[in-house]
Amino acid sequence: MDYNVILNKLRSIVNYIQIFDQSDECVDYVKSVKNEKIFIIVSDMLAEQLIDRVHNEPQLDSIYVFCSDSTAIVEHELWTKQYGKVRNVYNDIDPLCKQMKWDTKVCSNDFMGHASFDPNINIARGGIFNNQEPSFMYLQLIKEILIDMEHMEENKQEFIEFCREQYKDNTYEFSIINEFEQEYLPKNAIWWYTRDCFLYRMLNKALRTLDINIIYKMRFYIKDLHLQLHSESLEGYSKIVYRGESMSTEEFETKLKRYVGGLISMNYFMLTSIDKKVALDFARARQKQLSESVLYRIELDSRIRSQQCPFADVEKRSYFEKEKEILISFGSVFRIRKVQRLSDGMWIVYLIFTGAEDQQLKVVTNQIRKEIQSSNEMIRLAKLMMQMGQFEKAEQFYNTLVSDVLLQKRYRCLSLIYNDLGLIFMQKKEHQKALAHFDMSLRILKKHVPKGDQSFATRYNNIGSVWGSSTKDVCR
Repeated sequence: MDYNVILNKLRSIVNYIQIFDQSDECVDYVKSVKNEKIFIIVSDMLAEQLIDRVHNEPQLDSIYVFCSDSTAIVEHELWTKQYGKVRNVYNDIDPLCKQMKWDTKVCSNDFMGHASFDPNINIARGGIFNNQEPSFMYLQLIKEILIDMEHMEENKQEFIEFCREQYKDNTYEFSIINEFEQEYLPKNAIWWYTRDCFLYRMLNKALRTLDINIIYKMRFYIKDLHLQLHSESLEGYSKIVYRGESMSTEEFETKLKRYVGGLISMNYFMLTSIDKKVALDFARARQKQLSESVLYRIELDSRIRSQQCPFADVEKRSYFEKEKEILISFGSVFRIRKVQRLSDGMWIVYLIFTGAEDQQLKVVTNQIRKEIQSSNEMIRLAKLMMQMGQFEKAEQFYNTLVSDVLLQKRYRCLSLIYNDLGLIFMQKKEHQKALAHFDMSLRILKKHVPKGDQSFATRYNNIGSVWGSSTKDVCR
């Protein structure tokens, strides 16, 4: 089969492909990858020297041995049985691709993000931010800001151009991107999410890793999908739904088992099934060493859902017809009621949907919400990036805002932006830039704000902090 044909077949399954001639280069690459899952196709000639060196790397998901000599397949099948990540030995690319497509689908289902909240903390005494997993709090507020944002048609076009750059060598996905450009409408957001294509994979990766750059590029679609779930949500709906996943033993112990009685936030749009067997099949699909098969049993109740936490039956809106699925919006929060182990080693995690009324959740989100309050959603997002320690991204958002705010003659807002840029440069220890921005903020206040305003004290205090913390650097 032609080499380019094989590459196109593989790119219809995974977009990013690296090719190595030497096993050492491949090993180095595997060990360098973080926050991704790797699928390796290796020739029978290199298989023995490569597999043993990479098999136990946690980022490696699956290995496929391609054997050019059909008479040697049985021989290779015998020695590869000791390696749980080796899916099979192949002499034909089509069955290999079929297996890889299934494996990537299950991996995508497993490789989602969630964050937990410690039930033992005394929230009345504060201290939340030093003791809780930050992503739990941040995702709730990112979601809030994105839903409040107004979007325009050019937001969609900017995202499409970004996708074209990412998939420029992938003819399969490129054609779907063109289709998305021509045919996408907000009323079809669920249909597009349930289609196995670039959109689903890019969105869930961005939400899992909290990649704010891509999340921001996809803001129009995230809002459309969330709002369609809200419009399709069911009144008087109380039902048990299920989701099956496989996760590392470490993740299970640290993010689920130890948090019984606490809260868990799902960082992704969560597809669940009314059919328990379907979820069990996913959970058991890839039982292997150092991993746990988990079945989520989720109690949904429409009486406690809110605009922030919608869920809906998507059977009639799905790309795949007759799938009995309930889709729950991203960032939805559940209480972990109990964790139970079955005789076959599988775990059942009992979750109760909390909506937005959970007292612990309110305390957590309100505390940060006060820190980032603003009438401008972009400023709120930039302030949140500062809270998250993502100063480069906060700087990008503020610089984008400067020209818009100046045109609108919102001088108090403009002064705030320059002040926060000064704080960013202080964190980066770029003290001269920090002083310049604090000075600009102060000059704007002097020109447009009454002298007694408390904002002056904040600006002078910040200028003093720069001089106090690094006089030597500023004067150099």
